[in-house]
Amino acid sequence: MNRFESRDAGARAVALINGIEFPFRHCPPGTFAMGSPETEPGRSDDETPRWTTLTNGFWLLETQTTQRTWRALIGTNPSELVGDDFPVSNVSERDCEEYLALLNASGELPRGWRADLPTEAQWEYACRAGTTSAFYTGETLTPKDGNIGGAIGRPIRVGAYPPNPWGLFDMCGNVWERTKDRYAERSREDAIDPLETEGELQVLRGGSWRSAPERNRSAFRHKDPPEHRHGYVGFRIALVRR
Repeated sequence: MNRFESRDAGARAVALINGIEFPFRHCPPGTFAMGSPETEPGRSDDETPRWTTLTNGFWLLETQTTQRTWRALIGTNPSELVGDDFPVSNVSERDCEEYLALLNASGELPRGWRADLPTEAQWEYACRAGTTSAFYTGETLTPKDGNIGGAIGRPIRVGAYPPNPWGLFDMCGNVWERTKDRYAERSREDAIDPLETEGELQVLRGGSWRSAPERNRSAFRHKDPPEHRHGYVGFRIALVRR
């Protein structure tokens, strides 16, 4: 079997691009409760719960995109705090799209797959990894679980904390992650492969090194102009079917 054809949740496969390993974890098709219940501490009103179905499996980068992998394609490094294994930051949506275009043109991605930003639904599904609690760690998240709350005061190398049940690191904390969606209020109606394309603000997920714990919850939605660049915002690559 092609290593990128596994159907198991959390299966690991590695793409070699420009001589650098890009490790991915598999997220199978499924249905999950997106958003948060009204009883969840720290919730925001825009986390409207709804059953959401993803009809296609996808692969998500095991870590946030690193400065090493960014520089391998772009050649420069926009991050304020430099380190090969630190997440790349200070990237706008257009910067991310340029990087993804180079990946897709490299000819080194697995056959039948293309690189993209994950949708908001894909991101939350992968973050939860089958869990239904406020965090994939349970009902609480501490600085022992992720780079959050200003305890360190800066980004650190990816993969420094335990992964979620599907082997994905730093889904809560370190740097915010851009998604493919524009921000909009959600309805309670069930959704299939949702993607919001209208609106001026982009949805960011996952919290950051400077975020209070409640802003790192699996359901928390942050929004920001897509052209902005911040030292606490990066992204993660999804591989989706062509």
